Amino acid sequence: MDLFSAPALLIEQDIGMRKSFFNTSFAVNAYDEGGRLLARVRDRKSPGLLGAVRMLGEAGTTPYDLAVTLPDGREALRISKGFTWLGAGRVGVADPHGREVGTMVRRMAGSIEFADPDGRPLGAFGDHAAFRYGEVAKRDGQRVRRNTLWPRPEAQGPARLLAIAAGLAYTVVSGMGNKA
Repeated sequence: MDLFSAPALLIEQDIGMRKSFFNTSFAVNAYDEGGRLLARVRDRKSPGLLGAVRMLGEAGTTPYDLAVTLPDGREALRISKGFTWLGAGRVGVADPHGREVGTMVRRMAGSIEFADPDGRPLGAFGDHAAFRYGEVAKRDGQRVRRNTLWPRPEAQGPARLLAIAAGLAYTVVSGMGNKA
């Protein structure tokens, strides 16, 4: 079982006091239901001067370039978003070689819509996965915010990859940024 075939992903972000107030970088880990690490998601580079904007609670408006890496260090996906002013904007997902898998855009009422690389609609996030946001849990003695993603078995190809990417980077896709 790996990141792309697991029936459920426990996606966790450290929410300790220092991390909650001063965190400027995106960092989540994904585990299977047995607690085995499946992936890490991190900023590909430091936010630099944008760190101040992210600390001010405007993290969702800043650009992100995230790397999804497997436990052995290989990159599995890239998730990127440019500046946005009202809402989450367009989020692109690419394979490790930079080839676009598809895009995600937040619509009215919080729906996240998927499209293939040619812009053809692939449906909404909820069509391809079930998702629970914001449970507080403990991992290795630390408080974490846990989101749980259940990709639907019938979700395949780009739609499945986009559903997994949306779950891994939900706060970026939904416009919240690095804040849980």
